[in-house]
Amino acid sequence: MARRVTLVEVGPRDGLQGVQAPAFVATQAKLHFVDLLVEAGLKKIEVTSAVSPRWIPQMRDHQDVLAGVPRRDDVQFVCVVPNTKGLEGTLQYPPDEITFPSATTDSFCVKNVNCTVEESLYRLKTMMPSLKERGIRVRVALSCAFGCPYEGDVPVPRVVELANRFFRLGCNEIVLADTVGKGGPQDVRTVVSEIVNAGVVPVDRLALHIHTTPNKALSMCSAGLEAGLTIFDTSASGLGGCPFAGDHACGNVATELLVNYLEQRNIRTGIDSAKLQRACTYIRSILTRHDRGAQHMAHIPTPCAVQITVLICQKK
Repeated sequence: MARRVTLVEVGPRDGLQGVQAPAFVATQAKLHFVDLLVEAGLKKIEVTSAVSPRWIPQMRDHQDVLAGVPRRDDVQFVCVVPNTKGLEGTLQYPPDEITFPSATTDSFCVKNVNCTVEESLYRLKTMMPSLKERGIRVRVALSCAFGCPYEGDVPVPRVVELANRFFRLGCNEIVLADTVGKGGPQDVRTVVSEIVNAGVVPVDRLALHIHTTPNKALSMCSAGLEAGLTIFDTSASGLGGCPFAGDHACGNVATELLVNYLEQRNIRTGIDSAKLQRACTYIRSILTRHDRGAQHMAHIPTPCAVQITVLICQKK
């Protein structure tokens, strides 16, 4: 089992993308959140998403966020980029890495990025020359790696096939996403083992992204560690969830929860827990701030990952 792991913080993007209009988290608030995460020791942070504001209004300021993040040699800033148009919109202030979203099923892929799985493979193939020319790394998020809300169970050979095909395009990481919380620890062990045994994607190029309950999330992360994984996506305060997962959407693994779990097992993360808690407290204060305007409900985990209901308010 690894003695050190990398946590990819997705809170500024995945954690905030579901905040419903007309509420909007101000750009400066997002940037301060990122600053606090950097101070806490996070070395890879997914900060925004280059998508149409029609579909994800909360990410309409993605260019401003990319322009404003504190560029550092020791921190990688990641942007979700689903297509060529999105990539073009990031090139003035390019990210260090992109997350390219795809899926194991056509039904979810069409809902999420408006194309089939085969079309998403073609999209990335056409984008790779530009990405390589600019030195931008690529991680592919393979949604529904453990089950789909629309098509049900996903055969393991299908996951292996797609992981291999995307990796052969030249990407740097394959992210196995349990988008709707259908997976369990044994599913993680099986999928990771089958991908590694296929001999195309090394285990150190696989990451785990889980949307599920806190206790189940920790058991799945533990299974991932046992299988050799060293990269895990997490979100400060457990914020987030896919807006296109229907009634099945649930939050991310809380960064502070996994840091505590790992440190108790002498697995290093390089993250300062006290400073991380400041980041969590800050973003919860932003999302619970009372102000005049429309009130929207959201479920936000407390530091101990107990679900509470809060109000998100936006000034008129």
